[in-house]
This record gives sequence, C-alpha cells and structure tokens, in this order.
Amino acid sequence: MAMPGPSQLRADFFDGLGEAIGRVLRAIVDGLAAFIGALWHTVGRFLRGLAHGLGVNDSFFSLALVAVGLLLLWAALRAAARRSFAGAFVLAVLGVTVLSWLMS
Repeated sequence: MAMPGPSQLRADFFDGLGEAIGRVLRAIVDGLAAFIGALWHTVGRFLRGLAHGLGVNDSFFSLALVAVGLLLLWAALRAAARRSFAGAFVLAVLGVTVLSWLMS
C-alpha cells in the first residue's frame, strides 16, 4: 500500500471540511424549517380560534374585515381624543357596522 501524496492529503482534508460544513448547514436549515413550520401552524390555529371566538368564518377575507373594523374603531378613539366628535361618531358607526355585519 502506497503512502498518499501531499496533494491527496489536501484533497481529503478539504473534502472532509466541506462535508462537515455541509452537515452543519443542513442542521441549521432543518432546524429553521421546523421552527417556521411550527410558527406557521401556531399562527393558523390562533387565527382559527379568533375567528371561531368572534363567530365569523375563518377565511382571509373575514379576518381582513375584522382588522378593518378594529382599525375604524381605533381611528374613532383617536378622533375623540382630538375632540373631533363628529368624525369619531362617523368612524365608530362605520367600525361597528362592519363588525356587526361580519358577526351576524
């Protein structure tokens, strides 16, 4: 059995180094994929529970309208804080109308 030459030793070293770095990167990617998958599942379950708690359908459109209604109510509160009571009243009526339309 012949002794490997210096070029063969370098090739084996870099081959092993590349394989080790590849394993580390693979472990990082697998860990991130598992974390993102679990996070996606958790957010989905939260939104489904929120929709069922409000009594609305769990579609994207319904949840977007819930967000719009809440934003209208928030804008009404901000308008009332600025002492713009007419604007606050209009925004509050619009927000309550959107939310009641969804929840009926």
